[in-house]
Amino acid sequence: MDRGGEIFVLDMGEPIKIKFLAEQMIQLSGKKLGEEIEIRYTGLRPGEKLYEELFYPSEALDATSHKKIFQAMAKEINWIWLSDILDEMEKVCNANKYEDRKLRELLHQCVPELESVDKVML
Repeated sequence: MDRGGEIFVLDMGEPIKIKFLAEQMIQLSGKKLGEEIEIRYTGLRPGEKLYEELFYPSEALDATSHKKIFQAMAKEINWIWLSDILDEMEKVCNANKYEDRKLRELLHQCVPELESVDKVML
């Protein structure tokens, strides 16, 4: 299937809970849950997610010759436009007065699918 540079996405089936995996690992190791090994819930740390998006809705998946392997079709990028944006970001970063808001705006132009640039740049 590979011709060079493609991105493939595997159909991994239905998601399973990490709690189930942990319980299975404890049981398979011959230990007793709650007695010998405890599962402790600590909550999310900064930057952690409950689930991960593999690609954006604007990026399509195409079927391949295998029913559980798909090819991600990334959206086209105007490289001149991207180069100009990156040059502008570099200027903002190197300026005597760092403009956080301007950098966020430029980042959002590059990746408009971001839910909130502020969440990424804590």
